Amino acid sequence: MIHIRFQRSPDTLLTASKYFDYNFEEDWFEDPLVHQIIQDIDKSDVVFGCVIRSPVLGIMPPQWLSNGAKTLILMLKEPWHEFNATSIGDNCGPLHDITIVCTQIFLFHSPEERDEADINAVCDFNGMPIRSMVDYMNAYDDFIEKTE
Repeated sequence: MIHIRFQRSPDTLLTASKYFDYNFEEDWFEDPLVHQIIQDIDKSDVVFGCVIRSPVLGIMPPQWLSNGAKTLILMLKEPWHEFNATSIGDNCGPLHDITIVCTQIFLFHSPEERDEADINAVCDFNGMPIRSMVDYMNAYDDFIEKTE
């Protein structure tokens, strides 16, 4: 389940990309799930160790991965952090058992799909279940109303 917070805590990684650049471990790239993240998000392949082949950039180090790929890898390898939702894009797919911080409105879906009920989240502020963008906006509005 995704836990959504609307304000940061000391555990929030504001710049997951920079944190990743200085803290990733080489053995992370032996994990098939990391290979899958890199393939799905950046359309690139782990060749050997930390060597990655991108169809756009050629041979590259992990520091050149996209912010979304880096954040998803951190979510997998260091799940005790909270992650700034703006670090990931729409291509990052479903997330499970993490806490994300949305200090601004995060579009899980386009306005046309606002009633689509495929989000599995809860608002940590008020415990409201979030299944759609409508639920998300209601939880966000409740947070803003009660903290102003």
